[in-house]
Amino acid sequence: MTIKLVNSVSDKMKRFSRKETIAFYQSIMERAWQQIETAGTPEVKSQMYDQSLEWTMLDKNYDQRTRTFFVGPIFLRCGGPL
Repeated sequence: MTIKLVNSVSDKMKRFSRKETIAFYQSIMERAWQQIETAGTPEVKSQMYDQSLEWTMLDKNYDQRTRTFFVGPIFLRCGGPL
């Protein structure tokens, strides 16, 4: 069963380039960080971060980069009223 699964996935992946796929998602991640970096106010920066969280987490330096961009007051949105 495992061999059949591996062969099936391999057949489906023949037309895809791993290198191009990595570059594609890397560019999305960099655009997400760029939007956060260029946000004007801490509120907008936090909002952009919230919207792009899944993409920014792809960064190998996610933790350090987050600490670099968020110095001073940080505003986090909650799902509902407090």
